[in-house]
Amino acid sequence: MKYTPLTAFSIITVVLAFESCTPPPIFDETPSVEWNKFTVDTVQQFTGQVSMVINFTDGDGDLGATDNDSLPNMLIIDSRTDDTIFYRIPNIPRQGAANGISGEIEVDMSTICCMIPGFPILCGELPNTYDSVIYKVKIRDQRNRWSNEIETAPLKVRCFTP
Repeated sequence: MKYTPLTAFSIITVVLAFESCTPPPIFDETPSVEWNKFTVDTVQQFTGQVSMVINFTDGDGDLGATDNDSLPNMLIIDSRTDDTIFYRIPNIPRQGAANGISGEIEVDMSTICCMIPGFPILCGELPNTYDSVIYKVKIRDQRNRWSNEIETAPLKVRCFTP
């Protein structure tokens, strides 16, 4: 058999077509979270703007709130006080033939204040002082399966007005 440029082009096209048809990734049906970032590394207490970004996967794609579900599906725990912030992830519509989903969840965390041990005024202004906070985060899918729990990187909180 003689190979012409057209034959070689046809073979390359067929090979590239098969190479581009990779199957979608398969994720566990229990959701999973992974730390990504804060949008800034230092925030001014009460007035600064910062968001927390986490990565997620869910093998059956049932993440996010439904119309009938009023319960929080994301817990964010402040490591300084163990106070819990209850968050509701909106419904994430399914896309494509595969049910597994992955992406990022971004949560506004701008109302943070300083909590300095031994200082009697909570959220008070302290000259030249910074606080640090680490959050624990986990999410829940519609079948009530909780993800792993992660810790964020430390976020610095400026306790004074510059």
